[in-house]
Amino acid sequence: MIRTPEKTLNIYLSARKRGSLTTGKGIYSAIATAVQQAGWQIPLHDEQDGFAPSGYHLIENLEPVVPNCLALRRCHMDPFYRIEKTNERWD
Repeated sequence: MIRTPEKTLNIYLSARKRGSLTTGKGIYSAIATAVQQAGWQIPLHDEQDGFAPSGYHLIENLEPVVPNCLALRRCHMDPFYRIEKTNERWD
């Protein structure tokens, strides 16, 4: 039997970006709203914290190094972002 992670999206951000998320502004606020409306929990973590032991993970501009982890990266033109599973964007 395959065990699927719980419906939790751990988001890892700097204090400034966590603040903008809680005020309802920016891309992270839009992501959190959509995910919460789907019935998921959204714990916020400092970007320097270690990864939570369960759930999914969203980081910014870092290599996803644990299972169920994706990186959010700004595209070359605002306000566009990409969600990627690797730093190897050229592959």
